[in-house]
Amino acid sequence: MRAELDMNEETSEGSALPQEKLSDQQNAPRKSKFKEKKPNSKRREQFETFLSFLIAFVLAFGIFTYLPYQVAYLLDLEEGSFIFNLFTGIVRIIFFVAYVKGISFLKDIRRVFEYHGAEHKAVHAFENQVELTSASVDKYTTIHPRCGTSFIFLVLLISIMIFSIVDYFVALKFGVPHLMVRIGYHLLMLPLISGLSYEVLKISEKHLENPIVKLLTLPGMLLQRITTQPPDEEQIEVAIVSLCSALDIPYPQSEKVRIVDIE
Repeated sequence: MRAELDMNEETSEGSALPQEKLSDQQNAPRKSKFKEKKPNSKRREQFETFLSFLIAFVLAFGIFTYLPYQVAYLLDLEEGSFIFNLFTGIVRIIFFVAYVKGISFLKDIRRVFEYHGAEHKAVHAFENQVELTSASVDKYTTIHPRCGTSFIFLVLLISIMIFSIVDYFVALKFGVPHLMVRIGYHLLMLPLISGLSYEVLKISEKHLENPIVKLLTLPGMLLQRITTQPPDEEQIEVAIVSLCSALDIPYPQSEKVRIVDIE
């Protein structure tokens, strides 16, 4: 009872404070809820970011480059330029598809793939010049011929052809190259192959009925059945707003989306 009485007394005294004191208390600066990062924590974050990139690079290099090449050398395929690159290319494609399929079972990644599908639907609607509403956008497919998934697959396919040609002339001039030498100049050619693949992807959009173009783009579009998933209405709304923001065009009116400008 005493504790309760003291509490009541304190409350009554607090309520009787002059208006000036109450005003001063209200206007007093409040402490921020978010603590500033200390220099040590920033350095630790930078180190963790660097370490994650390093691990990702080592794993990618080991799985998609070194391992297929090493297996091909163990099978004595290094002398045949086309056979060697066809084998390593097929192994890389199998590893890539298995990797994409594996991560698709993760809940967060599946949600990313749903947003990916929403993005494709929104782009289809924009290219067909229809009103950008969730209902009209949802009518379109999640498969798009200019998808980054198709681009990666084109890089894998075109690299087989380019590497085979280069390896033939290298072997003709210098003999069969050492494993690491071969990996080295193959990696140096990746920017060229990526640029060529990008141009092929752009050209393919205008000639989708061509049998050769269909053959080149088919694997990538089939893989999109994994990397794009049917989105819900909210994800479609996000895709529409993102598209309008990227193209700097007016946003469609929607009761479900509130646009907040962040300076």
